[in-house]
Amino acid sequence: MASIAKHKNGTRRILFVALDGKRPTIRLGKKSLEFAREVKNKVEKLLEAKILKRAMPTELAEWVADLEPWLAKKLARVGLIPDHEATSESTLGEFLTTYIDGRTDLKPLTIRHLNDAKRNLIGFFGQQMPLSEITPGGVDEFRRELSRRLGENTVRR
Repeated sequence: MASIAKHKNGTRRILFVALDGKRPTIRLGKKSLEFAREVKNKVEKLLEAKILKRAMPTELAEWVADLEPWLAKKLARVGLIPDHEATSESTLGEFLTTYIDGRTDLKPLTIRHLNDAKRNLIGFFGQQMPLSEITPGGVDEFRRELSRRLGENTVRR
């Protein structure tokens, strides 16, 4: 549960209890009560998704994607969303290599399959493609390309 506080000088802030028990503050500045209520509701939904360890609903993810940079930075600072600047620097090749190398719990054949998927992804998108630039439409096109070369069950796997 989040709350809105208003200072005497007219600035507003949002307070909430984080997962670690601390009570971080998001300072909004001199914004309307409507705006503060909207941000408070979104903060509560973001917190709920984090507590339940679920993905954000589509509507919430779209709101986060369209955030003004100043507000996105404040939400990232309190740990509600990933830092836009940090995620935009990550490339597809780096991400896939880090992910596969970090999966020490997998059997050799599973790692081989992951490396095959990595080879196909890098072949289509490129090693240096920023993760932030991979769109759902691009993924659909990648799937269509795989379907031309491979069987349907292989593509699903």
